[in-house]
Amino acid sequence: MSSQELFSLAQDLRQQALACEQTAMEVERVYAGLDNLLAQPLALHNRNVWQSTAADASRLRLHHRRSHLIRLHYDIQHIANRLHARATALHADAQRVATAAMAFLPHEYIQYIKIYT
Repeated sequence: MSSQELFSLAQDLRQQALACEQTAMEVERVYAGLDNLLAQPLALHNRNVWQSTAADASRLRLHHRRSHLIRLHYDIQHIANRLHARATALHADAQRVATAAMAFLPHEYIQYIKIYT
């Protein structure tokens, strides 16, 4: 593999890392929106507001929805963390590939001189 191909590979890895970071930011926006959504049902449906069986059923449904949203909340947080870790790993891989390409340049230069002199 030539140094040019290695530099191209490093650039591809950097682009993948940037895509992971951008996706992580979008996931975190969803996470923040879910925070707001989770805060609303408690404020709107306080236990002291309603005193009927229908109200109890409504609160139970809200509790189930809230539980589901909390699970989604943690899943989204986990995905964002994994995306950040993947982006970090891709940046590290890109740096290693670029370093290998830089190390390979003198060898290619010597080969070039041997061929054309």
